[in-house]
Amino acid sequence: MQSLKHLISAAGLAMLAALSSGCLSLATAQSDIKIGFVHNEKLLRESPAALKVARKIDADFQKRRADVKGMSDRIAEIQKQIDKNGLTMPDAERRVKDREIAALSRDFQRMQRELQEDLDLRTNEELRNLADRANKILRRIAEAEKFDLIVQQEAVVYISPRIDLTDRIIKEMGE
Repeated sequence: MQSLKHLISAAGLAMLAALSSGCLSLATAQSDIKIGFVHNEKLLRESPAALKVARKIDADFQKRRADVKGMSDRIAEIQKQIDKNGLTMPDAERRVKDREIAALSRDFQRMQRELQEDLDLRTNEELRNLADRANKILRRIAEAEKFDLIVQQEAVVYISPRIDLTDRIIKEMGE
């Protein structure tokens, strides 16, 4: 999918270069070429569907985040005990607390890593679903309104509001 985006971007840039050099005319004798644009990042960040997905993911991972925070707090609490009473604490007790911190730290790092991996997987899956949904809407619009070219890109210096379909797709995704 990423290479397709680059191909489309490259095709769009090549067309713009051809236009600027006079090699390609948008207005032909037979018909005009109809071009549209979609800002993917805005679509996946601002659409009601994207915001709903973000809230759902946040809610789904809230307990695991709390567990990770609880473990971090426990480590900090033990470390605080060691810092406060370390000089007067018997060596055996000090070693037990040090081993407890080491074990908790390993578990904390594992939990944190697994949480991040699961969160990334889920987020990517949901973003793919949103992108698929947006692309279906975009294809429907393109076919119904007879667009010749629709470019999708994340960062653009300027796009005329006349050809920007992003807000329209965001609106339709919210319906």
